[in-house]
Amino acid sequence: MNELQPGDRIDIVFVDGLEQPARGTVSRFLSDQQEGLSPEAENYVSCWMEISIDHLENVAHTQSIMFCTDWKYYLDGREVKIRKCSEPAS
Repeated sequence: MNELQPGDRIDIVFVDGLEQPARGTVSRFLSDQQEGLSPEAENYVSCWMEISIDHLENVAHTQSIMFCTDWKYYLDGREVKIRKCSEPAS
């Protein structure tokens, strides 16, 4: 997570395999407070990453990925794996 910065392109793969991998761009990082959550959320979520997703059906264009205290990433309650792309944005 530390190597990602706003503007970076990422690949998003759903662990359950029910969706095709997606590609997006990191917009910004948010704290629990910036997401409108109480301090108790720190027990569950370490950081929020706001992203713009390219061409993913049935999902809003802008999404938040949670980086949770279990060291896993979640998008819409589903575990995802993310990795930084070497390709520039098109």
